[in-house]
Amino acid sequence: MSIDRREFLAAGGLNEALDHNDHREIALRLCRNGHRMVPVMARSYHLTHRTGWRDPLADTAWEEVFYQAHPIPEVPLLRIFWASLSDPAPYPRESLIRSLAELEKAAKKCAGASGIEQVREAHFAATKGSPGRAQAE
Repeated sequence: MSIDRREFLAAGGLNEALDHNDHREIALRLCRNGHRMVPVMARSYHLTHRTGWRDPLADTAWEEVFYQAHPIPEVPLLRIFWASLSDPAPYPRESLIRSLAELEKAAKKCAGASGIEQVREAHFAATKGSPGRAQAE
């Protein structure tokens, strides 16, 4: 993600309480302030994190900080979205979220829920899935 320095500073910069997923959090703030993420024809290089990389599904300390800053259903559903892209996915087929469009639809169905676990429970209830039941092969 590339961003103009003035826009970066106007949005408040990176959330220092987040030590990973900070780029996703500032992207959310920018979008909520009327900006859009768009693809551009450019070449970008990203070095992989061979050391120090943390799996956001295993190391979930980011989630509470992110949700406190943005108490919206999309935040707790991120874990389901990322896990849904795993092979095999740890959730039943009907509960998988495999695209940002599906994440948006799922969030709308959980709009009345408050709290990380309550949002996820609302998602599983709405999809009639169970978080403890793995997808059938």
